[in-house]
Amino acid sequence: MREAGTTVDPAFACPARDGDYFSYWRLHVVKGDVLTIDWGAQQKGTALSLFPVGTTDATVAAAQPLESQPLEEMYGLAELNAAPQPRTGPIVLQVHGQVCDGGGGPYDFTAHVRHAVRLRLPSRAPGRRLTVAVRAPDGAALAGVRVTVQVRRHGAWRRAGSAKASHGRAVVRLAAWVHGRVRLRAAAAGSGFIGASAARTVRVQG
Repeated sequence: MREAGTTVDPAFACPARDGDYFSYWRLHVVKGDVLTIDWGAQQKGTALSLFPVGTTDATVAAAQPLESQPLEEMYGLAELNAAPQPRTGPIVLQVHGQVCDGGGGPYDFTAHVRHAVRLRLPSRAPGRRLTVAVRAPDGAALAGVRVTVQVRRHGAWRRAGSAKASHGRAVVRLAAWVHGRVRLRAAAAGSGFIGASAARTVRVQG
C-alpha cells in the first residue's frame, strides 16, 4: 500500500520553517524478512532511514539506523533494499527533510516485504506421508507456502510430490515408487516468501 506524508507543515511559511524535520512510521517485521521500499520526495537531500526493533521515541535520536538512503535530486525517486531483518517486532521508518522551500517537504513510499522460510524434514515418512516443518526463522508457523519434494534417483532429482503448508507444516504424499532409505529434497515457494530448500536422507515406509 502506498503511504504519503510531509516532513514540513505547509501552514508555516519560509524561512520560519528552515531546518531539520522528521516524519516517522512503524512497520512490523519478522526475523529474516527482506524489505524493499520504493519511495520519492520533493526535496533533494531528503533521507529515508530504517531503525531496528526496540527503537522508541526516546531513543531514536541517538540510535544508529540499519539502513539509510538520501535523495540525490529534486523530485527524486529511489529504491531502498534492506538486509534481512535480525529481529521480530516493530521497526521505525524515518523520513528526514533538511531543506525548506515554498512547497514544503512531501514524500511517499511503498514497502514490499518477503518472508524468510525454514524447512525441516523428518527422518521417517510412514505410509509415504512426509511431514515437512515450515517455519519462519523465529519459529513462527507459516501457511500458504507450496512445498515440493524431490527424490535423488539414478543421479538426478525427480519430483515425488507437493503440498501447501498449513499451521506450520506441509504433509506431502510421496509417489508410489518412492520407498526405502532415500535422499529427499524439499523446496518452498510462494508469493511474498523467499525461496528455501532443505535435504535429508529419509526412510520411506508403506
